[in-house]
Amino acid sequence: MPDSLRKSLRIPALAGVSLMVLVVPAQPTLAALGSAADLPSRGRIVNPTLESPALPPLKPLKPATLLANLPSPPPPVGLPQLQSQVSCPSLQQRVSAVIGGEAPVWSFTVADGTGRLLADINGTQPRKPASNQKLISTAFALDRLGPDHRLSTRLWRLPDGTLRLTGQGDPDLALPQLQRFTKLALSSGGSSSVGAGLVKLQLAEEPAQIWWPAGWNPGDRYQAYGAPITRLAITSNAIDDAVMNPNSRLQTLLQRSFRDQGGTVQLSFVPGSQPLPGDAVLLHEEPSTNMHGLLSLANTESHNFTAEVLLRQAADTWDLAEAARRETAWLTQQGLPMAGVQIRDGSGLDRSNRSEEHTSELQSRQYLVCRLLLEK
Repeated sequence: MPDSLRKSLRIPALAGVSLMVLVVPAQPTLAALGSAADLPSRGRIVNPTLESPALPPLKPLKPATLLANLPSPPPPVGLPQLQSQVSCPSLQQRVSAVIGGEAPVWSFTVADGTGRLLADINGTQPRKPASNQKLISTAFALDRLGPDHRLSTRLWRLPDGTLRLTGQGDPDLALPQLQRFTKLALSSGGSSSVGAGLVKLQLAEEPAQIWWPAGWNPGDRYQAYGAPITRLAITSNAIDDAVMNPNSRLQTLLQRSFRDQGGTVQLSFVPGSQPLPGDAVLLHEEPSTNMHGLLSLANTESHNFTAEVLLRQAADTWDLAEAARRETAWLTQQGLPMAGVQIRDGSGLDRSNRSEEHTSELQSRQYLVCRLLLEK
């Protein structure tokens, strides 16, 4: 580049570096860029030491013409297609030697980031995924809800002065949040229609017959890891063991909280799916931990309750059969191998779940990529 032009553009000289600047006249795109008469000062470099030839007048283009001339969008970028043939015989031999005679009960797949299948033992054999099911549920939730999503518990005032508490299954909902809701309910005017000191409070909750997935073993339901799945669960419906009647516990805790704060409450339950009136007023909201925390709770701590709630929220329904159907459709859209895959719950506690190792391996990679992006 000539020194005179370099100096006029204020570009420093760099030893050993060749620099080429290409100056082209800008095409007008919309009327907001100005008329053709303005183009010489907008579309080229004006410098007293460098004369540019006069530009011919340009006809403004219509927006429809501009859009028609745009190139087609690039194809969507997703997971690479997993190859069907093992490409690393030495690794395959070593894995086979380690597993030995137990190979029939193992499913083991190793693949790289490009989809090359490096080693594979029964990778297309449907197996019970157990807690690996949580990888699918949390990836589904992260994709559908986004990295900034939080589960919410909300207090609403209805047009007649009645209050309603709604929830999304926050696994960390506990007594301190209930005490804040109680204080706000007593000071919000919720008692205006029923006499001083008495608050009418509706609790939006699911019916008892769907608190547990149908395929959960009855013995598991008494354990903390098999606690019932409800919208307004206190401490994830578990203490040392599962809380078998979470509605009764919630009522007891709320009545005690109102009494301790000098008030009384009239509680009733309404269906969790019952819509709020259009003119309901949000009085207070208690958010859960962030999505990063929810994913860690579900996977690092293998928390069944959180995985189940994330499945339902991602599917936008607490009908488990419908949530499973929507998650299956989402998996299919990801281009994952689906032969033999069966989704029965979000946590893997249902023994009728089925997943191939190829599906789990690809889904785990997608989940890990999402987690890395979330942690940045």
